[in-house]
Amino acid sequence: MDPIDSKLFEDAQSVLDELYLRYPAVQHSAENDKTPFNKDLYSQINNFEATIRECKEVAQSHIVDEVIENLSVIYHMDITEDETGTAMQKLDEVCSKFLISNKLGYPVDETLLKQYRKDIELVLAVIKALQLRIVQLGQQRQWFFFPKTKLIQSYEALAEKMQMLKRRISESFNRMSRLLTMHIVESFHYIYLFFLYIIKYFISTGNQLILVEIAAVLDRFIKVVQPLNVSSLLQGENLRNSYIVYELNLLKDHIISYY
Repeated sequence: MDPIDSKLFEDAQSVLDELYLRYPAVQHSAENDKTPFNKDLYSQINNFEATIRECKEVAQSHIVDEVIENLSVIYHMDITEDETGTAMQKLDEVCSKFLISNKLGYPVDETLLKQYRKDIELVLAVIKALQLRIVQLGQQRQWFFFPKTKLIQSYEALAEKMQMLKRRISESFNRMSRLLTMHIVESFHYIYLFFLYIIKYFISTGNQLILVEIAAVLDRFIKVVQPLNVSSLLQGENLRNSYIVYELNLLKDHIISYY
C-alpha cells in the first residue's frame, strides 16, 4: 500500500475507533421517545408568535425606570448600584439555568452539543478525504483487471462505516438538542422578555461591554436551538426551532447595529 493510503487508512480508522467508543448505539424504546412536546407544533409556533408580539409590546411600552423596576421584581436583578457586576452575574445564572438541565436524570448541556457538532465535522472531513481518494484511484483505472480494485473497495467500506458513525452522532445530537430545546421552550417568555429588558436598558446607558456579553449569550442559545442540518426541510421541530433562532438573531443584530 502506498504511504498516502497507509496514512489515510490509519487516521480514518483511528477516528472511527475512538468515536465508536464515545457514541454507543442508541437504544430506542417507547419510554425514551416520550416528550412533553408531542402536541401540534404548528400551534406551538402560533403561540410563539403571540409570545414574541406580547413581549415586544411590553418592552417597548416601558420607559427605562419601569424596565429597571421589572428587572428587579421579575428577575431579581438590582442594577442600581453595580450594573456591570450584577448583569454579568445574572447572565451567568440564565446560562446555568437554561443551557444545562438535569431534569431527566442525566446531564444535558451545551458543552456536549458543541462536542457533538465538532465530532460530526471531523467525521465529515474524513469522509470527504476518503471519497476524494476513491475518485483519484478510479481515475487511474486503465484496464479491466485493475490492481487497486480491492483498495477502492476497502475505502468504500470504510467510508460507509464513517457514514454510519455520522448518523449515530447525529442521532445523539438531535436527541440531546431536543431535550435541551424543550427546556428552553418551556420558559421562552421569561427568557425572551429578559433579553428585551436588559438590551433596552444597557443601550440606554451605552454600556457596550455588557451589550457584547449579551450578544455572546444570545449566540450560545442560538447554537443550542439551531437545527443540526440547516439544509433539511423546515418541518416539525426544525420549523419551530428555526423560528426561535430567527428571533434570537434579530436581538443579536439589534445589539450589533448599536455599536
